Amino acid sequence: MERNRRDTDNDHARSSLEIGDSMIDEEHEALFRLLHQVRDAGRAGGNPGEFSDCLNALGKGLMDHFEHEERLLKTLEMPESELQRHLRAHREIVHQYAELSLAMMHDDGIDREDVLTMIQDWILYHLIQFDMKIRPYSLPAAPA
Repeated sequence: MERNRRDTDNDHARSSLEIGDSMIDEEHEALFRLLHQVRDAGRAGGNPGEFSDCLNALGKGLMDHFEHEERLLKTLEMPESELQRHLRAHREIVHQYAELSLAMMHDDGIDREDVLTMIQDWILYHLIQFDMKIRPYSLPAAPA
């Protein structure tokens, strides 16, 4: 019984984070799955190669997602200032990801917990603070 309630709660939480574009919503789901994979691979004592592979997959997923999302954003009637803030947020995440990748290549003693916190911010904070603002522009208008 508890499992069914948890699944229902998760379904409700996921649907409350949908922006109304099926491709973008599916990509958000995929990013959450990648986040969980990185989290699992990042547990203490985990294989560093697996952690790195998961981060690489997440990075590719983020870059592909941003490309698709930016294409969508340019078709919507969002205020220009909001659009530019959103694009800047993407660039900041890409910059942070590049710095993280470089640090990992140089084995700069990266703390996995710090990495996981950063990645959660990239996905969850960005989704709530930026992507949810797409919803009013991407959902079909209600009939008059």
